[in-house]
Amino acid sequence: MQSYPNVHFKDNIIERMGGSSSLNMLVVSFCENIKDDPSLAQYFGNFAFKDLSVLEEELLMAALVESEGENDIQSRRSRVALRHFRLFESGLNEHHFDRISKHLKYALEDCWAPEDVIQDCGRHFAGLRPLFEHQ
Repeated sequence: MQSYPNVHFKDNIIERMGGSSSLNMLVVSFCENIKDDPSLAQYFGNFAFKDLSVLEEELLMAALVESEGENDIQSRRSRVALRHFRLFESGLNEHHFDRISKHLKYALEDCWAPEDVIQDCGRHFAGLRPLFEHQ
């Protein structure tokens, strides 16, 4: 997992969680939850844990990093869509995104994130749902 020294997170979410080490814990817990979900096994079951971590960390960054304008937002969303392209072709859609969102909430709870951080993360993460619709 990467370190993000010059990245500004929306609502100071990562700082409110405890910093980059908390982000790393969150990604690990998030990926473990996804890997353990039989309803997502068709899409993520064959991923090596490291590859899944990279994919999901990028998804989190697209949701949680403060943008520097519309081009930055579009660039992040395009990168997420491109990385998930094969999964979309296999049928990954908004219903699966909703499951993934629940796993993010569970991971935040596992990392002892305060309730306001869980709510803020969920709100920002929900902004990515349109990428998974009608794929």
